[in-house]
Amino acid sequence: MKKEVYVAIFLVTFSVAYIFLMSTLERPVYLSEPECGGVEGQVILRLSSLTNAHAEIASGTNYKEVICYNDIFSKGYTVANPTICNGKNLVLKLSGQTNAHAEIASGTNYAVNVCYGDIQECELVKTGICPGEKRAIVRLSSDTNAHLEKPGLNNYDNVICCKISSAPGPVPPGAKACNNKKDDDGDGKIDYPNDPGCASIDDDDEKDSIPPAVKGKAYWADEKGVEFEKNKNKANIGDTVTLVVTGVLANAKVNFVIWDKDLALLDPDDEIKGGIKADADDKGVAKSSWKISKEDYDKGGNEADNLLELYFIASAESKDLRSEILYLNNLVIPPPEEVGCSKYNDASYVKSLKNEPSQKTACDDDLGGQLKKDPLYSASNCGEEITVQGKKIKVTCACKWEDNKCNFSKSTKKIDFPPKPGGVICKATCDPIKYEESQCVDNEKTITTKNKLIFDNEKDCKEDEKSSAQEACPEKETQVVPCGSKRLQLPLFEFAQFMISLVMISIVYSLIILRKRTGKKI
Repeated sequence: MKKEVYVAIFLVTFSVAYIFLMSTLERPVYLSEPECGGVEGQVILRLSSLTNAHAEIASGTNYKEVICYNDIFSKGYTVANPTICNGKNLVLKLSGQTNAHAEIASGTNYAVNVCYGDIQECELVKTGICPGEKRAIVRLSSDTNAHLEKPGLNNYDNVICCKISSAPGPVPPGAKACNNKKDDDGDGKIDYPNDPGCASIDDDDEKDSIPPAVKGKAYWADEKGVEFEKNKNKANIGDTVTLVVTGVLANAKVNFVIWDKDLALLDPDDEIKGGIKADADDKGVAKSSWKISKEDYDKGGNEADNLLELYFIASAESKDLRSEILYLNNLVIPPPEEVGCSKYNDASYVKSLKNEPSQKTACDDDLGGQLKKDPLYSASNCGEEITVQGKKIKVTCACKWEDNKCNFSKSTKKIDFPPKPGGVICKATCDPIKYEESQCVDNEKTITTKNKLIFDNEKDCKEDEKSSAQEACPEKETQVVPCGSKRLQLPLFEFAQFMISLVMISIVYSLIILRKRTGKKI
């Protein structure tokens, strides 16, 4: 064969081998363990992880962590189809059949019911300890829209406690606390060897001499500390994300280092940011926020697909935990566009106006005609008369310069209250005294206005007139308005596309060489 054929074969072989090698990296390996001790039909619920988890129904196939009836009640349930609801055995509700949040059984937000066998009288206990014969099924972060964790952990104080209509598993005569089929210390773990407070079956005290071990986990979360959902762990330059680690020692000093994973075999990973420190709380959880800058992205080098694959190492005492990958895009993010009254905060814009007025004059006199362009103008019924409890109220609006800043201002003047004997009329004014704006997120921001109701002469107003005025001038108003511009994403050439293209080029190259050798069309 000619040299070109050998080159083509090498390219094809190398491409296929490289794709296979990359597909095997970072792939978790699960040891196969029988669910619920190998006893079928015992799964009440499935979780995505030990804590901070999403849930799925018992028949799901996505999650490996299981809540088992026989583990909790020390005996197996043998009746067929145990997950059918009978009106008494509702444990909790889910937002969906998988990847779901949870709420208590009495909640009204979710429609997927989790029921099981002869379980009954389930309740939410906020003290973390189940009363009487009831046993812990699962823990929740809140009453609704909750993440879940297995009952033996202690990150969440809200516990779903249930009993069963039949008696729990038999208790040996004269059994000690660590062999009596009961959760004597209320930690969700029963008897030796499951409860860490038990040294043997002859131990008569389940109380833990040391805090129970918690499996550590490092993960990426959003700005509010909520873990990214599966396949949604993506961020852009300018975003704020949270680095979270669980399962470290209480009050431990934790050090975070962020790295960019390089796929090339001989190219070491790039350190993006180090020296991030946080203190763990009394439950062994540490968090630290990180606002991603363009400088951070540039430390990752020139990636072919403009995409960094970030992970972090959390170090506490002698323990290191590594997070999964967070994908960081290279985006061009235009600055938020100034509109309405806030346009007068742009000194260059004010300078472009006729006679180059001061920013205060331009704002107060609305010299650029920005008032009616303000997102709050139409939302506030400016210039209109509205009716509140039969009284006509005129809404007046303006741009107002305060604290070296131009803000939208709304003043509600009450008029047309019926005159009383002697021609006395009740009058009042609603003046906004403070504006607060949230950050622009997904092209929306929240504006909160704090108002002050001022009566011209309160003695002239009847109680029903005061009530009307107070209703029209609430102490606090909140409105959501548009902001910013849509993000423009540079064209990406992702790694998978790159490798597929390389294989296709190699194949085409091989066909061209083969055609030159044989002289035949292919």
